[in-house]
Amino acid sequence: MTQATDADAVLSKLTTNSPDYHIPAALLRAQVAASSGNLKGALSVLQDLNKGPLRHRPALVASIVGLLVHVGDAEGAEEVLQEALGYWQQQRGGDARYGFVLVLVMLVLVCVGGVM
Repeated sequence: MTQATDADAVLSKLTTNSPDYHIPAALLRAQVAASSGNLKGALSVLQDLNKGPLRHRPALVASIVGLLVHVGDAEGAEEVLQEALGYWQQQRGGDARYGFVLVLVMLVLVCVGGVM
């Protein structure tokens, strides 16, 4: 087993057995997966996080969109982005500009940061 596989196994147990550390451990799992070249694994972890309390958060949305585009799923990326924009529009009384700007800024940071 590789170090990334070992780290993923430990972090996976931590996310399951320690609710207080679920989010940080999951984010670390995604980082380890991406760093080891397992972009689909990183994407899977982030998509799971996008179902919980971090749902529609700009940094998470931007990371998921960036990874989806990188693995060739432009339609999936558009779907995630549209869903997040709809959420932000609803939260801001019909004005999605706030969420849209945040997602765009985060997406630029993801692209510049070397994830893609």
